[in-house]
Amino acid sequence: GDIIGTATGHTAGNAMRWAYAMDLDVGEKTYRITFDDWMFLMNDGVLINRSYLKKFGLTVGELTLFMQKQDDNE
Repeated sequence: GDIIGTATGHTAGNAMRWAYAMDLDVGEKTYRITFDDWMFLMNDGVLINRSYLKKFGLTVGELTLFMQKQDDNE
């Protein structure tokens, strides 16, 4: 889904924070969920993304992603 309204973000040092809302389809229902994403670029080039998903201010899910650029040969 697409972001509802406008996402806001801030950076400080190696950290970036995004806050936004999305409509997520689950079966035949749609739920508006707010996301609080924190991204941290580590010294070895790995990006850690920590996402908190909330509904009515309550955390309903958490997600951690680790991303690393791969060589073109891989």
